[in-house]
Amino acid sequence: MAYTAAPRISLPLTMTEEEYTQAALFVSCRCGMLRSLPLVVALAMLLMVLFIGVTGSLLLFGIPTYIRRSAGRAYDQSLMGGYDYFGMVRVYPDRIEKDNGSTVSVVRFADNAGYIETSDMMILLSSSSRAIVLPARCMTGADADMVRRVVLPGIPIVRQRLLDRMVPRASRRMSPPDFSEERTAPEELVVISLEYQPAEFTKMMSDSALRGYTRMLPLYSGLALLSAIMFGLLSGLGVGILVFLGILGVLLLLNMMSARSRAAMALQRMPYDGMKLRLSLTEQGIVLRAANGEDTRFGWNAIRRAVERPDCVEFYTTNSFIRVPKRCIEDMEQLRRVVDAHIHPKTSA
Repeated sequence: MAYTAAPRISLPLTMTEEEYTQAALFVSCRCGMLRSLPLVVALAMLLMVLFIGVTGSLLLFGIPTYIRRSAGRAYDQSLMGGYDYFGMVRVYPDRIEKDNGSTVSVVRFADNAGYIETSDMMILLSSSSRAIVLPARCMTGADADMVRRVVLPGIPIVRQRLLDRMVPRASRRMSPPDFSEERTAPEELVVISLEYQPAEFTKMMSDSALRGYTRMLPLYSGLALLSAIMFGLLSGLGVGILVFLGILGVLLLLNMMSARSRAAMALQRMPYDGMKLRLSLTEQGIVLRAANGEDTRFGWNAIRRAVERPDCVEFYTTNSFIRVPKRCIEDMEQLRRVVDAHIHPKTSA
């Protein structure tokens, strides 16, 4: 038998858009998306705090550690390549020079030179020369005062960074190096005159930036992952994946654009012969001599691999690489023989 009891109340009604919206919010708070919103917000805030903490720690401790290790490897490689840090420093009103018997490093004050002073050292640097460091353990008080009187007037104050006043630790000067004995230059097995074209120089800068990006990829991936988790909890898995890929893509783009910008500025400031280099291979390693006479040396132990490509030959160390266009190589077979004799294994690509 059907239930036919009359309703207790019967009334007409309608809904406005505002009433519908309010009802939807209340329903969502009870059994929809808004029900878990407090938890999602709390997790997002926790992840944000974690993200900021991890990022700050990596920037504060990770980058200085990376620079310290890279500098240590570069120092060891230069020693293996035969470079001697013991030399004679001469200070002039317009420049400072360091002569180690085989090469002379010159920092000209007019060449955008900078000056850094700490309690342990003075540092003179410019964009076109190797930095010259004056350690406190090698300086007397009188010498430090004289260096300041000669150097500081030649460098604008905006390029001076005085972190602390250097405290000289030497009671007397070191004995000067003896350059009277003629040093026997190592036999050069292969000599190559390099002259990079602007497009080649820009590509080298871009490739160097790409290698740096690859080395930093674990750090970038970790930061991108934290951001992706935060956005994924708020907006879904797809958004999280897009955020992860987007952050890595933006960082790559910024690295490449920065490298090209630095290359363009360097080409504008570079002298006419700035892209002319002399590369020689000896029994000890590779010597790269710039137009100003400064040498960069790499012992064979520091060369991790050599790669022959269709248009160039590349030598890789831990932190850098040398690219030699094939158009500059007169005897390719001789180069292959020397490289095969000193680098094992040689990789071709």
